[in-house]
Amino acid sequence: MIGLRGFGIYIPAVLAMALVSTGIVEGITIFGAIVGVALIAKRILKKTKLSYLPRTALLLWVISMGIFGVILLSPTFGLVSLMSINIFPILILVLLAENFLDAQAKSKESEAIALTIETLALAFVSSLILRSEVMQKFALTEPELLIITTVLINLVIGKFGGLRLKEWFRFRSLIEEE
Repeated sequence: MIGLRGFGIYIPAVLAMALVSTGIVEGITIFGAIVGVALIAKRILKKTKLSYLPRTALLLWVISMGIFGVILLSPTFGLVSLMSINIFPILILVLLAENFLDAQAKSKESEAIALTIETLALAFVSSLILRSEVMQKFALTEPELLIITTVLINLVIGKFGGLRLKEWFRFRSLIEEE
């Protein structure tokens, strides 16, 4: 209904959980570092003409070293909390970099960056909802109501056939002419 795209349904949801687990600022910092290191490493590794698996393994190694560097430098930038983050959300964020690189390979870099930003925006909003105390209490006290509400919302959105909010703003001048 809004018109945001993402890397499917699963990836923004997993990214939202990683942001909840790491903290929003810390998670976005790590994700930004991962994407930045991945872009630089991919450009460098493209010149080596390695086959897919060795290139991907080397790329993941470079990303891992980049994250290690970010964690080591985090106290310098006042992000001491990065040093205590669990490894699991970091691994999720590293795996999401592979989706970013796949999107970049299939389309222009600007399109891949836009898709990544929209995925991050979806995950950010979702993590804010998941972190809210009201939602957490609702999920614990009324889980069946939450499940039914989720199904109903998906059915309503699935039947929606009008302009998305993003399209409405994009084509507003044409709509107003009619």
